[in-house]
Amino acid sequence: MKKIAALLAIWAGLGLTAQADTVILSEGASYTGQFTGTVIHFKDQQGIQYTFPKADVQTLAFNASVDTVTLRNGKSYTGHFTGTDPINFTGAEGIQYQFPVHDIESLVFNSAGSIAPVPQHAKVIPFGTDVVVRTDETIDSTNTQTGQLYRAVVTEGVPDAAGGVAIPA
Repeated sequence: MKKIAALLAIWAGLGLTAQADTVILSEGASYTGQFTGTVIHFKDQQGIQYTFPKADVQTLAFNASVDTVTLRNGKSYTGHFTGTDPINFTGAEGIQYQFPVHDIESLVFNSAGSIAPVPQHAKVIPFGTDVVVRTDETIDSTNTQTGQLYRAVVTEGVPDAAGGVAIPA
């Protein structure tokens, strides 16, 4: 069995695309809307300071010991977010929020920067949720290529933030 990050499994596996930024709180709640800053300030583990344009950032994940910023070009940096605390965020419904950094698990950025309405039937899976799958074919590292796809079956239902089932087994 393999464990796959729920957020990536949903976007990659189901082909969904985000139309708004998403802030995911440590307790599991999430909000769609727009991060109101234009840059991300970050200091890596060697002490080098970076200022990344928001459009270049794909995700920002917070952890008690180290934060990770992942850029759209695939590069990742570990260190610490050094931007404004609390983080300002405008929800899809126009409500202004301020989230303390210690309450945030991750920020997922939309490249378009536009806010789209959240569908009423949308399911929210908390960041870090494991998706347990069983592959239906042999995976042999000596005969694979980058980007190669494999068939798999979700073996355990994946819960959503409201306690329902987002992805059935």
